[in-house]
Amino acid sequence: MTSGTQRAFFCDCAADYSIVPGRACHADPVVRASKSSSRDRGVPTPRREGASKSSSRRSEVPTLSSGGGLEIILTEIGGADRCARLHGQFVPIADADIVLVQGLPPDADYRFKHALIQDAAYENLLKSRRQQFHRRIAQTLVERFPEVAEAEPAIIAHHYMEAGLGEHAIVFWQKAGQRAVERSANLEAIAHLMKGLEVLKTQPETPARDQQELVLETTVGVPLIAVKGMAAPEVERAYARARQLCLQVGDTPQLFPALFGLWWFYEVKPDLRAAYELAQQLLNLAGQGDDSARLVQAHRAMGQTLFFLGEFASAREHLEQAIARYDPQLHRSSAFIYVEHAGVITRGFAAHVLWYLGYPDRALEAMHEALSIAAKLTDPWAVVMINVFAAWMRVYRREPHLVQQPAESALKLAREQQLAFWRARAYERRNSWLRASQRNTVARAGIAGSAQMALRLSPLTSRSQIASAISAS
Repeated sequence: MTSGTQRAFFCDCAADYSIVPGRACHADPVVRASKSSSRDRGVPTPRREGASKSSSRRSEVPTLSSGGGLEIILTEIGGADRCARLHGQFVPIADADIVLVQGLPPDADYRFKHALIQDAAYENLLKSRRQQFHRRIAQTLVERFPEVAEAEPAIIAHHYMEAGLGEHAIVFWQKAGQRAVERSANLEAIAHLMKGLEVLKTQPETPARDQQELVLETTVGVPLIAVKGMAAPEVERAYARARQLCLQVGDTPQLFPALFGLWWFYEVKPDLRAAYELAQQLLNLAGQGDDSARLVQAHRAMGQTLFFLGEFASAREHLEQAIARYDPQLHRSSAFIYVEHAGVITRGFAAHVLWYLGYPDRALEAMHEALSIAAKLTDPWAVVMINVFAAWMRVYRREPHLVQQPAESALKLAREQQLAFWRARAYERRNSWLRASQRNTVARAGIAGSAQMALRLSPLTSRSQIASAISAS
C-alpha cells in the first residue's frame, strides 16, 4: 500500500465491491477524515441538492467513498488495468465538478471538492448498505492489511462501529487506547477507551464481557491519573470497578494493577490507613509469583506509604529493595501499567527519605541518579515528576538560586502535556523560588493560587509546605 494509506484515518470501501453493476474493481479507496461537518461550513442548500443528484446520477463510486472524509486515495490491488478502469469512471465525475483528480493510477489522488458533496453522497445510501460497506472495509483491512490495523486500530474500531458490530469495535478501541497510552497521548487514550466502555454497556453480560471491561478499566486509569491527578474521583471509580470485576472474574492478573491504582488514589487522597492496607496486599500478591515488576511496584508502594507515615527507616528499606530489583530493560514497559517509571520514582522518594534521615549528600546523589535515568526516557510524566522533586530538594537545602531551572522545566512540560497534578507542583515550586528571590506581591499571589490547586489535587504532600510558604512571604 502507498504511504497515503498508512496515514489514512478512515477507509470507506472494501476491495472487490461492485462499483457499477456488472463491473468489479480490486481497489482500496482510503479516505482521510474531516472532523467538521458540511453543515458547519456555510454551503448553500441548492448546491447540496445538486451534489446529491449529480453523484447518484454519475456513479456509485463517490457514494461508496464518502463515509469519512474529503480525500480519496486509490491503491491498486488487482492489477493496473482494473485500477485504470476505475480511474476512467472518476473522470466524468471530475468533469461534473464533484471530485478533483490529481495524478495517474496507481498513484492518483481523488478529492471531494467539498464536504457537502461527500455528505450528500453518503446520506444517499441506505443504512443497511452503509453498514455492509463498513463491515467489508474493516474485514479487508484486518485480513489484507494487518500493518494498517496494527498501526491505526481506531480506523478498524470506527468501521466496526458504523457496521453495527460493537463487540468487534471494543477490541480495537482498547488497542487504540493502549497505543495512545504508550505514546503519552493521554487525552486521546481516554477518548478511545471511554468509547470502548460505552459500547460495552450495550453488550450482554457474560464472563467474556466482564474480562473486556476489566482490561478497559485498568487501562483507562493510567491516562486518567496523568490528566486529572491521582486523587480524582474518576480514578477511584475506574480502579474500584476493576477490583469489583476481579472478584467476579476470579483469578486474574488484572487484580494487581487494580489494587495498585486504588493504593495510589488513597495515598494521595489521603487515607494512609487504606493506602497501607493496599500496599500490604500488593506485597502479598507480588510474593505469590515470579513477576519481578510487581515486586518492584509493591516495595515502591509500601516505601512511599511509610514515608508519608513518617516511618523513614522502614520506608528506606522498601525503596532500596525496589531500586535493587529494578531492571531498566525488563521493567521499562511497566510504566504503561503503573504510570511512573519505577527506577525514577523510587530514587526520587529515596532522596527525600535520606534527607529526613540526615544524609543530605546521599540524598542529592540519589536525586542526580533519578534525573539521569529520566533524561534517557521519552516519558514526560517521569521528566516532570523528577524535576519537581529536584526543585523540592533544592528548597530543603536552602539553595533558592538552584530551584528555578528544574521548576521551570517541569512547569513548561507539564503545561504542554496537560499533566494537572505535576503542573500544580511545579507551579508551587517555581513560586517558592520567586518568593525567595523577589519577595514581591506577584509572587505571593502566585503562591496562594498554586496552594489552592495543589491542595485540591493532593492535600497530603503540600499542605504544611504551602502554608509555611504563605505565612513566610
